[in-house]
Amino acid sequence: MSDGPILSKYALAIRPIGRIRFEPVVYDLNGDSTEVGAAADNHIVLNGPGVEPYHLVMRQIDGQLYAMVNQATARDNGEKAWLEARQGDSFYCPEHGHIPTPRKPGRCPLCRQEGGPVWLLRPIQAGDAFSIGEGYEASVLSQGAPNAIPGEGEGSNSSPWPDTTWLSTVPSNEGALPTDDDLPIQKKEYPVGDSNLWVWSPPESPTPVFMHQRVNRHVTRHACDNMKHEVGGVLLGHVYQEPQDKIEYPVITHALTARFATEARGHLTFTRSTWLDINRKREERYPDKKIVGWYHTHPGLDIFLSEWDLFIHKNFFRQPWQVALVIDPHLYKAGFFVWSGNAILDPQRPHQLFKLADLENDRADEHHSRVRIKLGERVT
Repeated sequence: MSDGPILSKYALAIRPIGRIRFEPVVYDLNGDSTEVGAAADNHIVLNGPGVEPYHLVMRQIDGQLYAMVNQATARDNGEKAWLEARQGDSFYCPEHGHIPTPRKPGRCPLCRQEGGPVWLLRPIQAGDAFSIGEGYEASVLSQGAPNAIPGEGEGSNSSPWPDTTWLSTVPSNEGALPTDDDLPIQKKEYPVGDSNLWVWSPPESPTPVFMHQRVNRHVTRHACDNMKHEVGGVLLGHVYQEPQDKIEYPVITHALTARFATEARGHLTFTRSTWLDINRKREERYPDKKIVGWYHTHPGLDIFLSEWDLFIHKNFFRQPWQVALVIDPHLYKAGFFVWSGNAILDPQRPHQLFKLADLENDRADEHHSRVRIKLGERVT
């Protein structure tokens, strides 16, 4: 089988069914192959009754998304949906390659005694849903075309990506997800006289971003302690309005780590538990601070916003003064992304990258450590 161009427009949403306690996961399918199942080396690892022997592969071949399932395993575990041939299905034997539709599911007619394993390749479209073992349901999402999320009614033209409503349908007694708070926007001149604040203000940006040096140290340490998978959190601070030109701009003073997030090599998902934890900590520690943005890392992947990053920003950080900070700890650089009208300014081309904080001489007592990092410093 020869793979064609890789398309990163799909995501796989997995949610529990029945009594299994599990936060929903949305995995951005930005590679040519994603393995789902109970094995520890899978890309998406699931634990629960009925999923122990299960293994599914999502493949992109010549631009088409397929689900690949070993029919013998599906037969042994009663997965009837993968045993009935459908239009468009194809079958693959490791020894004989593509084969005709087997008379007996999971048995290659060309192998001796028809005992060879057979893989089913089923084309998958946006909106398709299927079970994973006995305890999970997966649905395929695409940013390229609208599709209904399962359970929201036939013919729904809702967002092709799950939003806060989708996440909040998970049964829980922990309360609601956080919403935009109503702390006031203050009129204030740019705080250029504060030596603890550094300004990010490239010519292309409609608004400047001020960040305290303690935040730079926090995100740098968090990123460098996790070099193999994405991590992130939220940015807290104040929103000011410059009295003369009426520009609303954020001043980032603190950051909170996103706990209970789904962290992997190529994606980061803020779960419902993540938001509840963030909301609780903000109310306890920084009740006078607004959520002015979020940060996350792209270890070894460079600085940009993926389609899943854009979904997070557009659905959870949609205020015009909320920003996204992306960090690549391998390159030791970072960049801000801001709103420009109703769109994000150049999500694939960051402006005015800056170096992370120097932690070598950092002290436990931040009052004795003044790390002078100018955010406007370009990385060559």
